[in-house]
Formats: sequence, C-alpha cells, structure tokens
Amino acid sequence: MSSTEFEALASKVEAMKPLIREHRGTAERERTLAAPVVEAMLDAGLLRAWVPKAYGGFELHPVEAVQLWESIAKEDAAAGWIASNQSAVAYLTQVLPESASASIWLESDALIAGGWFPPAPAVRVEGGFRVTGQWAFGSGCRYATWLTGQAIEMENGQPKLNEAGLPNLLIIFFPRADGDIIEDSWDALGMRGTGSNDIRVHDLFVPDAFTWSISPLDPPAPFRGPLYGMRLWFAAVPIAAVALGIASAALRDLMALASQKTPSYTTIGLADRSIVQDQLARVTAKVDAARDYLHSTLNRTMELTSTGSPLTPDRGLHLQLASTHAIVACQEAVDTIQTLAGTTGIRESAPFERHFRDIHTLSQHAFGSGARFESVGKLLLGRESDWGFFYL
Repeated sequence: MSSTEFEALASKVEAMKPLIREHRGTAERERTLAAPVVEAMLDAGLLRAWVPKAYGGFELHPVEAVQLWESIAKEDAAAGWIASNQSAVAYLTQVLPESASASIWLESDALIAGGWFPPAPAVRVEGGFRVTGQWAFGSGCRYATWLTGQAIEMENGQPKLNEAGLPNLLIIFFPRADGDIIEDSWDALGMRGTGSNDIRVHDLFVPDAFTWSISPLDPPAPFRGPLYGMRLWFAAVPIAAVALGIASAALRDLMALASQKTPSYTTIGLADRSIVQDQLARVTAKVDAARDYLHSTLNRTMELTSTGSPLTPDRGLHLQLASTHAIVACQEAVDTIQTLAGTTGIRESAPFERHFRDIHTLSQHAFGSGARFESVGKLLLGRESDWGFFYL
C-alpha cells in the first residue's frame, strides 16, 4: 500500500532529515522547535497529513501517516511530535461546523496548539462564551496561528450539568492573537524541543461556532471519509508513531555503539557479549512486533470504516490497545538499550540519555499511557470504561 501523496511526502522527509539533525540541539536548549524546521514541515505539507482533502490536506491513510511520523521522530522526537500532533489536532477540528473548520484550514500556514487541562471556567453570553483560564502542554504554540483549550460551563458559580447529569465540558478554538503564551513554562524531563508552553486567556469571547460541547461526534461533510471514521479512537496513534521513532533511533545508535565500544576494565567488545546479542535481538523483535500490530490494526480499522460501519467501542478498543502497547513496548526497549549502553548512556554527548528522557516523557501522555490498558480491560470484560473519550 502506497499512495502518490505518501511517496512525495516521504521523499520530502528524507530530504529534510539533515536540517532536522542540524537544529536538534538548538531545539533541546531553547525548548522549542527551530523555526527553519517548522517552516520546512509547513512548506512540505507535513503538518496537513490528516487535514481533509477538501481543505487542501492529504487525508493520508493512517499507516502512511504513522510511517512518516516515525521517520521524522527517528531523527528528532520533538519534530516527530509536532508533525503528528498537528495532524491529531487537525483531525479533531471535525467537531466544529464546516464554516469554522474551513476558516482555519483554508489558511495555508495554519497551525493549532493548545492543551485541555485543567478546564477553564466559561460563562454563557449571547452568541458564545466568555472564558478565563490557563492550560498546559501547548505544543508548538510559538508558531501557532490558532489555539485550543478546554472549558467547563459555569452557571451561578457552579458547573452547569448536561442532559446526562455531568458537567458541560467544552473544547474551544480561538486565534493565536487572542491568547497569551507563557514563555519558558515548558520545563520537562524530555521532549524539550516541542515547546509545549502554557497558554492563558482572560475574558476571551469564543463564538458558538468555535465551541464544541463534548458529545458524540457528528462531523461535517469534509470529515466523512474513511479516515475520520476512527473517531476519537485515533488519539493515541500519533503518540505511538513517535514512540516507535524513538525506539528505532535507540536501536540504531546501540548497534553503532556495539561495534565500537569495549567496556572499561574488560577485553570483550559489546558486539561480542552474549547478553548484548541476546537483548538486542529481543528488543528488535519487540519493537518490530509493536509496529506490525499497530499497522495491522490500523489497516483492519480502515477496512471497516471504508464500508461505512460505525467504530463501536468493541471495535475501536483495538486501536487504543495497539497504540498503548506500542508506547509501552518502546519504553521497555529504550530502557533495555539504556542499560546495555553502560556509562555511555549517561553522557549528554551520546544520544541514549535523550532517547531515555524523551520516551519517559512521551509515555506519560494521558491518551497513550499504560493506564489505558485498564480502560480497555474494562471494556473487554463488559464493564463501563473510566475513559470517557471511548464513547464519543
């Protein structure tokens, strides 16, 4: 399976890799992706992988998208994250009316950043809401043209309840000029180059057209192709792609190290040590199996959505399971590689500590963390899941 669009984008990724490597250190130090890398990804169309074709995007098959994101993340996890996260946010704009999503994506340089926690108080006014609050994890916010956040509707100082008796939660979108970026608030163990700073708004008016009261999806026409049939089950897929890129890079770097290093006070090189040979083979199998499981699950999902069949929880749970499995497997693989690298793994001059920091930061993402195994397990046993996004 390979589309013309994918082949063109893959070629652009290959051509871009020297640029990504050149600016990787700068992104780490400055805690945001370097402008030349962002501009190159925008120019190449890599931030539009999951934007609808009706809006000038590629609407790529998810396996093709995952391959692109893994390839970028293999050079720099932060760059892979910005590329994959932008596609995830683009996918999510299906919650808006067509007029609103079109106004965002018909901008050629559109880039959305934001975070959804904690929910900010929102008060209903004529034509929309007034929102004041602050959100964390605004990946790529320095380069964004639009921002997004989560709010909770308040009435008389108390959360307003919806028909289900639950607080009415909202997802809002607003122009970058209407929000403040809190610089240097992204102080994290890893994934430093993502620039995931906090975003703040004060008494911001958000029109109804740019507000989604969280409820089952009913997407407009541009978002009705098979890709968008994954619904919100898609959310962990981009995270898994980046995890695969990190683990693949760690494997590549370990094999290079093994051919060169003889541990201190010994005479046997890493490549000739049985424990390294054994663990390298096991880790390679673990990462390859996780990738194949994710790809095959995505292919089966697309076969289903292509028929117009709904992705009910009993079907969609496999997307979450494959994604979380890949993330956890990649973390385990990087942990093993970090140990095999020995003291080389603790030096900033070597790549291993960065892989270790990045995977341990990425794996904490709520949508893909190991906690989601329990969320899926509840469904497998016929129980109601604790992860409400499964039902949207």
